[in-house]
Amino acid sequence: LGSPSKSSPANAAAAAAGSHNDYIQPICALTLLLIQSCVVMPFQSDEDVIEEGDADAVQELDDESSDEDDDDEREERLKAKANDTSGLDGCVATCNAFTSQMMSRCSRKGEDGGASEFRPILANLIDDLLLVRYLIEFPAAELLLLSLSHRLGSDLLRASAASKTQIVEVTYLSTAMDAFGKVTSAVAGTLRQHRENPFKLPDTMNSPGEEDPPAPQEEVNRCFCGRGNLDTFMLDCDKCHSWFHGSCIGITKDTVPDVWFCDDCTLQTTILEQAKVFAHGSINDGAPKRLTSKDHNHVLRQFLLSYLSRTAQTSSSPQADRAREFLIATWVKELTLEKRSKKSGGRAAKAVGMFDLDLVRSHAINQWSPIPNMDQIHHHHSTKTSLTNDGNHRIMLSLVASSELSGSFPRLLGVLLKLMGDNMASIRKLSLKAFLQVVNVDPVLMAQPSVRKEVSRCFHDEAISVREAAVSLVGDYVLQSPNLAAAFHTPLLERMVDRGVSVRKRVVKIFRELLLTNPSYGGRAAAMHCMLQRADDRKEDDGVRDLIHETFHMLWFNGKAFERGKSSLSLAADIPPDDTKNPGKIITKAQLYCREAARAMVEVVKVSGSAEYLTSLVKGLLFGFNEGDKDKKNVERKRRQEDSRNQCNSLVLALVELLLLFEDIRAHREEDGKELVALLSTLSVFAQSYPGLLVPHIDTLVPYLKGDNGAKKHETVIVGTVSSIVSLTSSHLNSAELLRLTGGELPTDLVNIAYKFPPSAVSSAVEALAKLANHPDASTGNIQEKKLFNMAVQFYSYLLKNKGTTSNFSTMKKSMRDNVRRALSALGSICRFYECHDGVDDYTLDPDSFFIVTNVKQLQFSGNVLSSACFALFREYLDKDDEQTK
Repeated sequence: LGSPSKSSPANAAAAAAGSHNDYIQPICALTLLLIQSCVVMPFQSDEDVIEEGDADAVQELDDESSDEDDDDEREERLKAKANDTSGLDGCVATCNAFTSQMMSRCSRKGEDGGASEFRPILANLIDDLLLVRYLIEFPAAELLLLSLSHRLGSDLLRASAASKTQIVEVTYLSTAMDAFGKVTSAVAGTLRQHRENPFKLPDTMNSPGEEDPPAPQEEVNRCFCGRGNLDTFMLDCDKCHSWFHGSCIGITKDTVPDVWFCDDCTLQTTILEQAKVFAHGSINDGAPKRLTSKDHNHVLRQFLLSYLSRTAQTSSSPQADRAREFLIATWVKELTLEKRSKKSGGRAAKAVGMFDLDLVRSHAINQWSPIPNMDQIHHHHSTKTSLTNDGNHRIMLSLVASSELSGSFPRLLGVLLKLMGDNMASIRKLSLKAFLQVVNVDPVLMAQPSVRKEVSRCFHDEAISVREAAVSLVGDYVLQSPNLAAAFHTPLLERMVDRGVSVRKRVVKIFRELLLTNPSYGGRAAAMHCMLQRADDRKEDDGVRDLIHETFHMLWFNGKAFERGKSSLSLAADIPPDDTKNPGKIITKAQLYCREAARAMVEVVKVSGSAEYLTSLVKGLLFGFNEGDKDKKNVERKRRQEDSRNQCNSLVLALVELLLLFEDIRAHREEDGKELVALLSTLSVFAQSYPGLLVPHIDTLVPYLKGDNGAKKHETVIVGTVSSIVSLTSSHLNSAELLRLTGGELPTDLVNIAYKFPPSAVSSAVEALAKLANHPDASTGNIQEKKLFNMAVQFYSYLLKNKGTTSNFSTMKKSMRDNVRRALSALGSICRFYECHDGVDDYTLDPDSFFIVTNVKQLQFSGNVLSSACFALFREYLDKDDEQTK
């Protein structure tokens, strides 16, 4: 075989088949020549073959029902009739006989009938057929591949349906599945290449293709070899004025024609010329005549036929003549089926096109006998016009993409999908491996609903190896397509809790790579939340947990993470065009990445409903996860801790920026309340780990303590979270900062929270007030201490007054129940968090030694008077009957 160009479809087929040779087995070449030699001259009309007694049968074919089984049977009978009228009947019979004999020998058990010798022959035969299916000299390759693929699919489905008592030859099963996967992947590659690089052919007969386009301003090299403007002879197309290397188009300086068109311009012109000859009706009635792919294919077949006719005249080998005759018969068969489709009406009829099929049929059959003199051929045969070798290969690609084998791709894919759900684990594994071949060629197939459904089903397979293979299959392609990642997002999340450790590790790695290359991935919050849950589970495998910790370190706390993938490019779109608050401010890539990491943290908290998991992670990354010092990964963990500490300040700054930006655009909707809670909760995570980082931003947070944040359902959480941040950062305030804060409205706001909000916020507010009162730089009798004591006296008085009202507060009015619980929560928090300067550290074990102070004027912080009286009072309420009070 001649070696095709590197960019040709033949090489793509060879790569798909796993072949790297330019030679094929003699059995392949001889079989194809035998099939092509069985062709006979077609009938001039498809009606000629219908005898008088067959007319009713043909009419019956057209009138049959539309049931699926009836449609398949009707289609087969129509194809059989078309094979008969086109002269391909003998070719099909020979092809089927060869397939039957080959498959029967390969499927025998053990060494019976030389099965072990025939299986390698079958595998090599498939490789050879995929290698030559784009060569003009072997048009029968598609027919043989079609027959083999149908038989392989049938054998695999029979093996799937076999009972447990029927033993299936495992070696043949593996050979058949591999061969079937190769054919299916090759067809998928053909369809993809045709889809991505289609011929740009005229779609109307009124197209202005005959007028020369204006010459380009610059010389353009459009040679199909892909090389640049080398110091070599090049030729200019007289129509589009693009340049091509003379060696690539087969023209030397001594053989330059007077007029030369490139392949694309030749096809454009020829199709319009042929359309004028073969189209129905007049082309001058003003209405546009639509040309379909069927019309284009007729002209493309004529190009190949002209090429083979010239080859047959210049070569003594009968191979080109047999290929030419087979091509004519195939063309006639296609015309017969098109005519049937046109008669049937509907969508199929609309795709037939404008050409007069009877006229095209007569034209094709008239070329059956070779013409001695090429100059005697009628002008509309177009045999005087030729293409380059690359042009002929492109034509073959286009025709192969519309062949019967390519049309059967949904069936081939359906067989693999069905086998992926087989009862036998061995078949499931083999089919998944074969399907991987197909998806390697065309990843877009993973977006099909039927494919997604079956692959997702494999995620739940009982065999861990199958589940891991399915996850790996998806993982190889989610990085290439965001849509694909979204389609498999939920199944991947479900595998995060798979019982197979290897499956869980694979899922974590997939999400890590996905989030590193696409930080703004839409499903990142759910994925991160799920990983945090796994890391927080004490029963999780140490390897999985450490992998998750490493993942979050890379995503959030690695200062160089923004250099990965397209992170910096995708984040640059978020920069506002004009920063009115900071004119001329330059935002670095690192700052952009921190901003995106901060957004991700907020989203995780929002999805989780709390900051518990995030807090555990951040503390662990900063201070260690108690793994011990003897672990071999200890050095790496310490490095992660150092990186995390260095990154914290940048993350806090980014979170505060997000908070300020949120305030600028918020609309006080319910969703805005959730967003505000998530932002503040995320800041509280860093307040627990590095509270000093929040001190410079405390003035931004304090106003939220007023409780008028426009988020009624979330006010309790908002004021409680900010109170906790104030409490955590209080010990890091210097004297000036303390004086400024306590001299304002902060103490009053904290007291108001204790009187207005539920116990969950009361405790946080009281703790913050107590920490401010106990600050080392606070003066004696400071305002926060006074407010704390006054609040303690009021709540103590209320509890003292109502302790004997009832033994069961659940029977009382709601207002009283709420006030009692508020008083208990506030008073208990005061006793817990406020440290008296002259308190007595004398622990008394006898509870009866504490007494209630009935005269509230005797209450004071000093000497444990208040705390001891409260303890006795709490014991009274502990004896109440209702559980909530207790």
